[in-house]
Amino acid sequence: TVKEALELDVKNGDSKWQEGIKKEMEGLQEHKTFRFLPPGSKPPEGYQLAPLRMIFDVKSDLRRKARLVIGGHRIDASEHSGYSSVVQLSSVRLLNVIAKAQGLECLAGDVGFAYLNAKTNEKVYVICGLEFGPEMEGRIAIVDKSLYGLKSSGNRWHAHFSQTLYGMGFTPSRYDQDVWYRQRETNDGYDYISTYVDDFMITAKDAWRFMKQLQQIYKIKDPTHPEVYLGAFYTGTPSTNWTISSQRYIKEATIQLEKGYKIKIQEERTPCATNDHPEEDSTPILDNEKHRQYQSMIGMAQWLVTLGRIDICFAVSSLSRYCRTPREGHLARVYRIWGYLKKYPNRSISINANEPLYHPKEPEEFKADFEDQYRYAKEEIDPRFPKPLGKELDTTIFFDSDHAHDKVTGRSISGVLTMVGCTPIMWKSRRQGAIQTSTYGAEFCAMRLATEEAINIRYMLRSLGIKVTKPTKLFGDNLGVIQNASTPEAILKKKHVALSYHCVREAIAARITAPYKLGSKDNFADVLTKPLERGSFLHHVKGLLWGSATTSNQCDLGTGTSA
Repeated sequence: TVKEALELDVKNGDSKWQEGIKKEMEGLQEHKTFRFLPPGSKPPEGYQLAPLRMIFDVKSDLRRKARLVIGGHRIDASEHSGYSSVVQLSSVRLLNVIAKAQGLECLAGDVGFAYLNAKTNEKVYVICGLEFGPEMEGRIAIVDKSLYGLKSSGNRWHAHFSQTLYGMGFTPSRYDQDVWYRQRETNDGYDYISTYVDDFMITAKDAWRFMKQLQQIYKIKDPTHPEVYLGAFYTGTPSTNWTISSQRYIKEATIQLEKGYKIKIQEERTPCATNDHPEEDSTPILDNEKHRQYQSMIGMAQWLVTLGRIDICFAVSSLSRYCRTPREGHLARVYRIWGYLKKYPNRSISINANEPLYHPKEPEEFKADFEDQYRYAKEEIDPRFPKPLGKELDTTIFFDSDHAHDKVTGRSISGVLTMVGCTPIMWKSRRQGAIQTSTYGAEFCAMRLATEEAINIRYMLRSLGIKVTKPTKLFGDNLGVIQNASTPEAILKKKHVALSYHCVREAIAARITAPYKLGSKDNFADVLTKPLERGSFLHHVKGLLWGSATTSNQCDLGTGTSA
């Protein structure tokens, strides 16, 4: 409590907690968060009482942090929306590639006391406590601003910030409502702002111009070129070698896990054992404490996959299925993932907008003439897309499947990796929804997923005003599926793959995609479908991720493609 914090100051002979409380309350007063009623007043009709609570924390630099929150869970707010969207991490990576291709500048910022800039729609009052000062204790105050803890606070802040961006001439994109674009006066491209609650990133020719406009409205904490943004660690700039890693998160999380759970994580060379099948595990089910530990470690690993650790995507996806009833063997496998991360914390994505280079020669496209069969096929273009400006970016997708990987259910695994230029943007390792009786069927389902991702990435690019005229290259290693997808005379012999068959062929006929064959040893998607032996695993990982955040490996892109 506030009283206990102030008593600690007396015992310690300092005023650190008092200063933290004072700083928080001054920020609330500056934003006119409360409207105080005269002494002895009764609360207005229709308003609900909510409790206040001060949350305390000691920061890494030993500063004392205090945050006043309100018990929004104690009031009826069913008529108010609590939804507030945030930018997708794939959109952020795509903006990074655009910045690299067009020579744009990136600036990141954090809005201080963000929620307090927006008015609340909820009718709430509070009774002032000691934190307001002895003379105000016991007074009734109306909550006018979106105080932390109210159901609708996030929603109100999002609407407020959106109005600010509209006023600056920005428009939300069709694909991601939290990526805003604005055509430059020179008509040679667009400037962008992406938002994640109170964090934002400006990607523009003159990023400081927009940062200064925002600084006139909000208190922006430490506006600078991004070093750490949404947990991702950036090194370099768009004009130099530019990489994204999660090394800081991994190192801090590893220390936290070892201290919190009193364990010693042993370093591992791969995230999972070769040909491992966790579905066959029959060890005892974890107790409640270990169960919570399993869920926590899996949740942290899932965030790392989102940040860019493609190399653990399959292992994490495979073990995430057991969060409801994990076993001791499953927990041991999670320890192995974290042991691998501990040994290789610096694996990073290189932001590279260049077109892939092929060796020894450019692969040959399996061209098809579907004039008679799919003459109606045409790529749909949203009429609300902004005018395409600037350089076109190459799009490439690798896909693969592991037939009947799951020994219990017989389901196959699909793996898809989407790249723009030479930069991985999106990746998926997913168990297929139905059992396929042949490798042919499993591979066709994976190719259908790749086709859907191609439509997705092309929509993303067009919604950001990027020119898209060339088909997206689809690289697979199953010759039979590639031929059946691109040969007009190929007959559909297996009716259970009919939807995948026609979906893929229509996209090829519409020139949305173009199929290519490559060898299994060069298919990056292989790492997303099965636990590979160490040699093959490292071959793919070294082509996708730099060995550290400051020095690069050669970036090889399948079929002998290289950047």
